[in-house]
Amino acid sequence: MDKNSADTVERLYREQAARLYAWLARKSDPDSAQDLLHDAFFKACANLDAMEPIRDLAGWLWRCAAHALLDLWRSRKRRGSEGSLEDLADILEAPYGDPVRVAERDELGLTLAEALTRLPREQREAIEALCIRGETLRSMAERTGLPIDTIASRKRYGLAKLRKDLQDYA
Repeated sequence: MDKNSADTVERLYREQAARLYAWLARKSDPDSAQDLLHDAFFKACANLDAMEPIRDLAGWLWRCAAHALLDLWRSRKRRGSEGSLEDLADILEAPYGDPVRVAERDELGLTLAEALTRLPREQREAIEALCIRGETLRSMAERTGLPIDTIASRKRYGLAKLRKDLQDYA
C-alpha cells in the first residue's frame, strides 16, 4: 500500500469508524461490532490497490460491513441464536440513499428471489400474482379458471414455506 492509499484509509477511518461501529453495535454486540469493523477496514486496505478503483469508498466500506453483519446473523441463526424480525423490517423500509440499507435490501431481495424459485410452481405463481403484482384473488381466478379457495390456499402454503425458508435470514 502506498502513502496515498494509507492516507485514504486513515481519512476513511476518521470519517466513518465511529458511525459504522455504533451501527454495528446496535445490530449485534460490542465485541462482534469491533470484529466486523476491523474486517471491513481490512477489506478496504486489501482492495485499495485493486485494478479498478472504488468510486465511493465509504459506501463500499458500509456495504462490506453490512454483508459481514448479515453473515454473522446467519451463523448465529444456524447455531440457534435468535435474530430480530424487526431488523428485517428495518431493512425493507429503509431509504434508498443509505448504502448499508441498499446492500441489505439487495441481499434480502436475492434471498427472497432464490426462496421463490424453490416453491412449487402453483404456489410461486399465486404469490407472484397476488403479493408481487397486486392481482386480486377474483381476477386470478377468472384468468386461470381456478376456484378462489384453491388460489388462496396455494398462496397461504407458499407464504408458510417462504416464512420457514427465510427464518435463517432473521
